[in-house]
Amino acid sequence: LSDPITQVTPRTAIAGAEVSGLLGTVGVRAEGLWTSSAAVSRQWFQSTTSPTLAAGGGLDWARGVVILSAEGSWRHLLDAPGDPWLTAETQAQLAGAAVARLFAERMTAQLGGIYDLTFSEHMLQLALSWRVSDSMELTGGLLALGGTDAPTSLLQAATYTGGPMGYWGDND
Repeated sequence: LSDPITQVTPRTAIAGAEVSGLLGTVGVRAEGLWTSSAAVSRQWFQSTTSPTLAAGGGLDWARGVVILSAEGSWRHLLDAPGDPWLTAETQAQLAGAAVARLFAERMTAQLGGIYDLTFSEHMLQLALSWRVSDSMELTGGLLALGGTDAPTSLLQAATYTGGPMGYWGDND
């Protein structure tokens, strides 16, 4: 038998920087982060901590009733465990979104997506909203996940080596 579960709350130091501005009509943003002890999930529902470096950047454009956004992120665990769960030592993702307000801003159409370069997984989200009155809005949507096959047993769930989008892919 293993030791009983213990809870540890480590002290964490964080240093980060963010810069953003306009380049013509395009918003540009970038950020960086160092964390002394970020929580990291491990197989068999365990966890540990690791110093972490992260960076991200994005572009945003708005014109009238349309907003477009694209961004990328990168994270590296400086002391990665040998058995990570739903994460990796180095992970990179790309994402994008489009939002349009139509018919005198009574209808909102949204499209968003993310692609995880590390696990070759993706997610697509579609939504359509109709503002019936100032106090009521009806919304419908679709969420599609893909990539690594989802686990089919508790043993596979506890030792899964894919990313979070594949893990939850068959969660109906």
